[in-house]
Amino acid sequence: MQETTIKNLHRAALAAATELLGETTDEQAQAIEAAVKGGAQIVLELGHLPDPNFFALVLVEREGIRRRIVLQSWERATAH
Repeated sequence: MQETTIKNLHRAALAAATELLGETTDEQAQAIEAAVKGGAQIVLELGHLPDPNFFALVLVEREGIRRRIVLQSWERATAH
């Protein structure tokens, strides 16, 4: 994969994650921040091919528990 392709993918992922985080409430954002400080990771999850109709931010806790934070479908964003 070419370096420019990887950079473009990285920029697109950052833009999508930023947009999704903008859908959270202040309370949710504070909970996410606390979880990340505690070792959790935020992962951008894409829908499955051949019809990828969503992308989501997923909080992966240190124990491996996965929680969708925000789901963006082609219709609308939903905070969880």
